[in-house]
Amino acid sequence: MRIAETAIAFLLLWPLSGALADTVDDIRTRGSLRVGMSGDYQPFSLCQEQSENCEGFDVDVARRLAADLGVRLEIFRFRWPELRDDLAAGKFDIAMSGVTMRPERTLSGVFTRPYLVSKAVVLVADKARLSSLAALNQPGIRLAVNAGGHLEQVARVFFPQATILPTLKNRSLPEQVEKRQADALLTDSVEAPHFLATHPGLHALPGFGRDRKAYLLRREDVALCDWLDNWLIAHEHDVLTLRSRWLGTDSERPSSESSLFAFMDLRLALMPAVAEYKRRHNLPIEDSTQENAIVRQALVQAQGTGLDGTAVQELFRVQIELAKQVQRAAWQGGIPIPAWAHGLDLTADLRPALVTLGNRIVRELASMSTNLKDRNLTLHMTEEEITTAGITAAAKRQLGEALWEIRMQAGHF
Repeated sequence: MRIAETAIAFLLLWPLSGALADTVDDIRTRGSLRVGMSGDYQPFSLCQEQSENCEGFDVDVARRLAADLGVRLEIFRFRWPELRDDLAAGKFDIAMSGVTMRPERTLSGVFTRPYLVSKAVVLVADKARLSSLAALNQPGIRLAVNAGGHLEQVARVFFPQATILPTLKNRSLPEQVEKRQADALLTDSVEAPHFLATHPGLHALPGFGRDRKAYLLRREDVALCDWLDNWLIAHEHDVLTLRSRWLGTDSERPSSESSLFAFMDLRLALMPAVAEYKRRHNLPIEDSTQENAIVRQALVQAQGTGLDGTAVQELFRVQIELAKQVQRAAWQGGIPIPAWAHGLDLTADLRPALVTLGNRIVRELASMSTNLKDRNLTLHMTEEEITTAGITAAAKRQLGEALWEIRMQAGHF
C-alpha cells in the first residue's frame, strides 16, 4: 500500500480505536475517581506539603464529580514537567489543576471544553526600572517562572533575551523577587491576585496573551471526555457557584462558540511541528491527497449532525489553507518552532492528534452553529480567538466567513 493510501486508511480508522479507554462504568466499578493535581497553583489546587489535603476550584469540582458518581476521590500530585507522562501512564483519570490548553498536550491527551480564559501577567518589585514588558526582554533581566508548565514556554517565546529561571516550587516565586534572586516573575491573571495579596511589595504589569483552561484526559478516553463535558453542562449551577467563590464573578467564562475556536486554534498550533517534520524529511507543504482525505472525513463526521456537508467541507478547506500558512511561516523563520515540536513523527504522533481535533471541531459545530447570531460578531470572534502565530487577518476573516456560512445553512433566518 502506498504511503498516501496508508495515511488515508489511518485517518479513517483512528476514531474507532481506544479499546483500552476508561469509561464511567470503569470508574464506578473501581470505586474511585483518580484526579491529578499540581497542588501549588492558586486558586485551582493548593495542597499541604506531602499531603492530599487540598483546596481550590478544581478540587471542589472534583469532589462534586466523585460524589455524583458515587465513588471516592483520590488525588494524585503531579509536577508540571511530568504531566503528560503521568497521564499517559494512567496514574490518574483526569488532570484538573488549571491545565492550559497547549498543542503538545494533545499528542497524548484530549481536552474538555475550556472553562476559563486567562492572560499571562508579570509581577515586579521595582516598577520604576521595569515598567513595561519590553523592559523585561533585555540581557541580564532574571525572570522566574514555574518549571515545565505553559508559562515557562510563554517566558521563552516572549522574553528570549532575558534569563529564564524555572523553579519546581511555584509558591516560592514571589519570595525570589522580594529577595532579589529574580527581577520579575511570570504568572497569570488568575494566580496573580493571590500573590499580590500576600506580597504587597510586588506590582503587576499589564496582562498579555489569551490562555484557555480545561480538563485533560488520555487521548483514548474521548467518550469519557464527552461525558465530562455533558456533566459540567448538567451541573452548571453548582459549577457557577464554585466559580464565584474561587475565581471571582469577573473571571472570563468561555462561551460555546469560544470552545469551537479553542479546538480550531489547537489544531493550527500543531502546524509548526508538521512543518518541522516535512522540512526534516524534504516533503512539500502541499499534500493534495491528504488534504482531500481530511475534507472527505469532515463530511463523514458531519453526517447525521444536521450540518450542511458542503459548508463543513468548505470550512475544513479554509482551515487547511490556514494550516499551510502557519507551516510556511515556520519554514521561513517568521514564527519559531518550539522545542516540543522537534523529532515528532507525522503518522504516529501528529496525525492522531489532528484527526481527534478535527472530529471534535465537527462535534462542536453541531452543538453551537445556531448560537452564532451576527456575521460581524462572528468575524470579530475569529480575529480574537484564533491566536496561532503566522496567520494573516485576511485568512482569519475567510475562516469567519466559512463559519457564518455554516450558520446560514443551519436556517432560522
